[in-house]
Amino acid sequence: PSDLRVRAAIVAMCMFLLIPAMMVLPRYRAAWQRTTVYQRRFVMALSLIERESARSIVFVAYGRNHDVHSSLVWNVPELATAKTWIAHDRGPDGVRLMRLAPERRAYIFRADEGRVIRLPPLAELEKIVASSP
Repeated sequence: PSDLRVRAAIVAMCMFLLIPAMMVLPRYRAAWQRTTVYQRRFVMALSLIERESARSIVFVAYGRNHDVHSSLVWNVPELATAKTWIAHDRGPDGVRLMRLAPERRAYIFRADEGRVIRLPPLAELEKIVASSP
């Protein structure tokens, strides 16, 4: 009889743990898939940019639904030799970074749309920034 109680307790404990896990796993998997799709789009965008420009700056503009635990901004330690600099989009303030490397082609990646936009050359952007209030 005590052996039967132990088995029953083990089965009950497994059910107690397994049922909530079965309910949570599909939501976790869906969230993980959204994150990996998001990151794959960015990697594909980077490969297109690197084919078009030998040296570039990519500003990442996150959307409203961005998962704060999933960053797309990262850089190599030696920025001088990096093909691509990746930075947060800070609007007109991005011009300051572009001034540090005027030879780099600038792009903005709209993360919520998975879209890359080539920015105008630095001289044009400076005129736009200077004319805005």
